[in-house]
Amino acid sequence: MFNEALFSCHVLIVLIFSLGCLKIGKKALVAFIALQAFLANLFVLKQIDLFKFTVTATDVFTVGSLFSFNLLQEYFGKDEAKNTIKITFVLLLFATVMGQLHLFYAPSVLDTMQPHYHGLLSIMPRLAISSFLIFFLCQYLDMRIFSFLKKRAKGLSFSSRTFLSMSISQFFDTLLFSFFALYGVVSHIWHIVFISYAIKLVVISFNSLFCRFSKRFLPQEAL
Repeated sequence: MFNEALFSCHVLIVLIFSLGCLKIGKKALVAFIALQAFLANLFVLKQIDLFKFTVTATDVFTVGSLFSFNLLQEYFGKDEAKNTIKITFVLLLFATVMGQLHLFYAPSVLDTMQPHYHGLLSIMPRLAISSFLIFFLCQYLDMRIFSFLKKRAKGLSFSSRTFLSMSISQFFDTLLFSFFALYGVVSHIWHIVFISYAIKLVVISFNSLFCRFSKRFLPQEAL
């Protein structure tokens, strides 16, 4: 049960840092969203066993970025959320281009890291293209659903709106990313689809609990 315990700690750490970034302000949240998008692409190739199923280890970052995104939209407005999507896109594109340029350098005869970098970064264009399309589609979908619920379902709390919008957007994110980015790369693709989504629902539930006292972390600029 080591992986399961570690995964729970992973979720908790990401949520705590999300609230910490909220306390610092919207710029910290924007940076944190972009960083998690990058980490999700970087670590997605590592497969782990959770509850006897083979999955990837990056679902926490995907859900964590959306949690931070909803915090940003709730407390700083829809325009900030739209701008964050653009910023994340540019930074992910930059990281991908830099990774490919890094591989083109001829290594020194003393170098021992080129095979490791090649194994890690050579598949990045496929992951990046899939991530660009799917990440921004799902971010946009989450933003639209969240905004719709905020306007049309005023009786719903912030935590309820977050749970509903993220549950829907993450279903499409999991399905599309698994097949466009990971098919043929990882084993047990359907394990990853179903178990990843189940794990995301659990993480989203934790997010919803954290939403209930997120106002305590609001900086002066959002009050």
